[in-house]
Amino acid sequence: MGVYESFGDIDVVWTDEKPQTEKSAAILFNQSEMGHATIISGMSVIDEAEPIGRIYSRYFAVEPFNHIPHILEPCWLIYEKTDEEGERNFIIRMNHWMPPSDFSDVTNWLWAYPLCRDIVVMLCSLGVEQLFLLSSLVEEDTTIPMITYDFHTEQGVGLSDDRDLALTSPCWMIPELFSKIQSDKEQHISMLLCVKSNPVGIDEDAVQHLLEFYGSIGLDHNPRAADQHRLVLNSIDEDGSLNTPFYDENDSGGYHI
Repeated sequence: MGVYESFGDIDVVWTDEKPQTEKSAAILFNQSEMGHATIISGMSVIDEAEPIGRIYSRYFAVEPFNHIPHILEPCWLIYEKTDEEGERNFIIRMNHWMPPSDFSDVTNWLWAYPLCRDIVVMLCSLGVEQLFLLSSLVEEDTTIPMITYDFHTEQGVGLSDDRDLALTSPCWMIPELFSKIQSDKEQHISMLLCVKSNPVGIDEDAVQHLLEFYGSIGLDHNPRAADQHRLVLNSIDEDGSLNTPFYDENDSGGYHI
């Protein structure tokens, strides 16, 4: 039986019991990204691990219809992986994001802020000291294949005075809030990693760059798990009755595949 815990505007159901508070890292990725690099790389690292928790919130964009007997879960899934040095890493699959109506939609903050705030509070309660948010952007110039930015130090790679990077709300809001709540710059990392990706199909170069990141922090991946998700994504690409890449007609991030 799961253990229920509430953090303001999010509800967490732990599969067994809440993990003990100890030094940890957290990786969050939005599964509905161009090039599919975040989901393929993330799921190859998660491999066959079962979720240790599920995050629910009234601020998710969840369609009113579902089906049985295979319910599509309206939640973010939390996984736990141990790196090569025995350190704990949480991986969170993000979906069901409330999309802004346009670039000037200031009401999107009403949906995004409570969710991002309470995700950060939950992670801090687990002892997370290093946070990595993985995203992608469409760009032809791949001279620097991945832009990195640390919200604690305000230093990055791939940015310049004459080139800034526009980000959607979860990409900047979660690491920004984490950097303010965990304000010890010597001990904590709040990092955005934004891989440059091709919007058509699966961008294998982008996948490889993210797998190299996971490897750099001591997390292995299973190529077979990556191939399984490639097959699913490619089959959806070929089926015009489904959106690419998720079962979701309002582009809110979809359910789990």
